[in-house]
Amino acid sequence: PILSSLSIFTKNDRHIIVTRKENGTYKAQIQERPIQKILVPAQGVIHSSLYLAAQKAGLPDQLIAPFIELFSWDIDFTRDIRKGDSFKIVFEKILDEQGEFIRYGNIVAGNMSLRRLKKDVSAFRAENNKYYNAKGQAKKKALLRTPLKFSRISSHFNPRRKHPVLGYTRAHRGTDFAARTGTPIRAAGDGRIVFKGWKGGYGRYIKIKHSKDFSTAYAHLSRYKSRLKKGKSVKQGDIIGYVGMSGTATGPHLHYEVLRHGRQVNALKVRLPQGKPLPKKLHSSFKKQVALATTLWKQHLASNKSTTIQAN
Repeated sequence: PILSSLSIFTKNDRHIIVTRKENGTYKAQIQERPIQKILVPAQGVIHSSLYLAAQKAGLPDQLIAPFIELFSWDIDFTRDIRKGDSFKIVFEKILDEQGEFIRYGNIVAGNMSLRRLKKDVSAFRAENNKYYNAKGQAKKKALLRTPLKFSRISSHFNPRRKHPVLGYTRAHRGTDFAARTGTPIRAAGDGRIVFKGWKGGYGRYIKIKHSKDFSTAYAHLSRYKSRLKKGKSVKQGDIIGYVGMSGTATGPHLHYEVLRHGRQVNALKVRLPQGKPLPKKLHSSFKKQVALATTLWKQHLASNKSTTIQAN
């Protein structure tokens, strides 16, 4: 058998066509694949878990984690979410020129309403592919609230806590996140590693300097990320190590500290430095995006069924 032609659609919506010429060589052509983007709204109320509520509302599984990530700077998902809280989302559904489903695209807008805390937070995607609230303030803060995904808090910041191993009152100037040994630990923000090594009861320890005001520290690691060393720069979300129980610890967990001007502060309550606001040149198109998402949510709530709209 001799290959006469081959047609491939790539993930970045290119159509590659390879054909065999008369002399036995092959010619390749790359074309833009015609696609349609449909905006789909969904909303729901949490009864047992956000994940199950999102599934029930029609949010695709692969978009649930990115949706949660959108609000990781505003909400502590280990303790803030309660029964009765609600959410809204608008996401892209991508079709080919015949209207056949290809894949799901980006989250265009999202909202979380926490009834107990009387807290309402939103996120909208701008033309620069970054997310902002309705006022144009960046969703992405300079530091993450929690450096672990989907963990639980086992010990809060407490200057008068009785130490579980030493047995006497000793200030706990960090937040402990219980997780399995080997759970990846993320850098809370862009910065430079200023310490990596063993530090007494902290065990394996990493400290990152993010700015002249803020640093973060990570303790009790089981191991470090390979090729990580003092002086190396890291980006927010980079894996820097893995949860363990090195040093003085009763079980696997991450001891996480936020330091402002060299002093430990409560990571869950400190006001985090803001990211860069929406560029002025994008204000007009962004307002239209916010208005469109708001309209879709209202229509969806009124009809209580799926509503779609052709995206630009």
